[in-house]
Amino acid sequence: MAGGKVAPYEPEPPTIKGYPRLVTNVKCKGTEAFLTNCTHEQYTPCKSGKAASIICTAPKVTQVRLAGSSSINPKEGRLEVKVGTRWGQVCDLGFDEAEAGVACRQLGFSGGKPWYGVFTSDLSTNNYALSSVSCSGEEASLAGCEVTFGNDCSPPSGYGDSSEYHYFAPVGVKCTGTRK
Repeated sequence: MAGGKVAPYEPEPPTIKGYPRLVTNVKCKGTEAFLTNCTHEQYTPCKSGKAASIICTAPKVTQVRLAGSSSINPKEGRLEVKVGTRWGQVCDLGFDEAEAGVACRQLGFSGGKPWYGVFTSDLSTNNYALSSVSCSGEEASLAGCEVTFGNDCSPPSGYGDSSEYHYFAPVGVKCTGTRK
């Protein structure tokens, strides 16, 4: 998670109503990747009767760009996204026509198609910002799509023959239309 805040105390916060309390005495330094990495104790009845809840905020895809595009053809290239302050590649897993269209429209074009298998030489960098993207095709930007943040572009277990559809590599796009 990119950040969050502790919700104000309520006698029974609506965010946890009906959910069991699992831990107590949670102490974090602020550098932990997961709440479970913080020191904590198994839940015991809370003496104060005050339960805390946490509201987490997910990072957002704020910008997109085409890496490796040229002045000869600025409509195509490896898709990169900016998440927070970091630029990274997008894995081709699940990236199809709908996702390419959204990315290209965000770049100011009228549409686009995915471009697979061209950027396999970029596998050694392992600099992924998104390990998967799923759009309906109607979104104004990739920020409106369902995304999985991560630095992994390997096939999920049981995926089968990966050579048929995807390379599990950085995806590119070929955008269409005139840039606005």
